[in-house]
Amino acid sequence: MFVLGELTERLSLTPDQQKEVGAIIADFDGQVMAIRKDDAIAREDKRGKVKAITEATRGRIRAALTPEQQKIFDTRPIHTQQAGPAAAPTPTPAN
Repeated sequence: MFVLGELTERLSLTPDQQKEVGAIIADFDGQVMAIRKDDAIAREDKRGKVKAITEATRGRIRAALTPEQQKIFDTRPIHTQQAGPAAAPTPTPAN
């Protein structure tokens, strides 16, 4: 969901910010992977948990940015998908 290269390009992250944001993204990836692998969690519950982690991660990334970068981050949300079937969007039913 979050790609350091894309964030670096769009927000002109400094090397220090790249390290901090990279660590936040790595933490996010680890949490999401653990949820996806946990067969004891129902599919709907997984979605809710991933959504909560995503929002928390957005807040953590935002906190690492300057006010000018925050404006860009807030107005141009980063919507990227990870490769693989687990990250594929849920299709909407046809009416």
